[in-house]
Amino acid sequence: MKKIKEFMIDHKIMTVLCFLILICAIVGGKDFIDQYREQQQFYAEHPLVNKVYKYHFREKPYSGPWAEGTFYYVFGDQEHRNEVVTVYHGGIKRVKEILNNKDKYNKEFSDKAEKYIIKDGNKLIIGTGDLDDGYSHQVKKGENWVGSYDSNDKNEEIPGEIHKTTPVNIK
Repeated sequence: MKKIKEFMIDHKIMTVLCFLILICAIVGGKDFIDQYREQQQFYAEHPLVNKVYKYHFREKPYSGPWAEGTFYYVFGDQEHRNEVVTVYHGGIKRVKEILNNKDKYNKEFSDKAEKYIIKDGNKLIIGTGDLDDGYSHQVKKGENWVGSYDSNDKNEEIPGEIHKTTPVNIK
């Protein structure tokens, strides 16, 4: 009889412990699912996070011949998610170095990063100053960010001028 009582008490303790473990697993799983949903919502609201864009331009300066060039925008992730680094020299090779080396990545974002926002759903504004005067790009004709947006001329381009920003897949 005594053994049966001990078995019943042990069985009740084991049942309570298993029930508590089950509750912890459910709560932990719910937190994990909530974190995943928040992450997906963030990426939907911030489509540029952890992306690389190539910017190619050809423009006529106030004086002199046409200027042409290419550089890259590296949009940050995690603690740098609202920042962008512009890579002027070294091309795609330099971009890969930055993305593949955590120390270089953190150094670039610590030293050279600028804030950015997306305004009105179609203007990418890069810069830390007044956002209306900051350097930016505007979506035109449903394309990627095309054109250097200038609030004074409302993005009117001179014939022959090119300002094109396109996504780059880094592998």
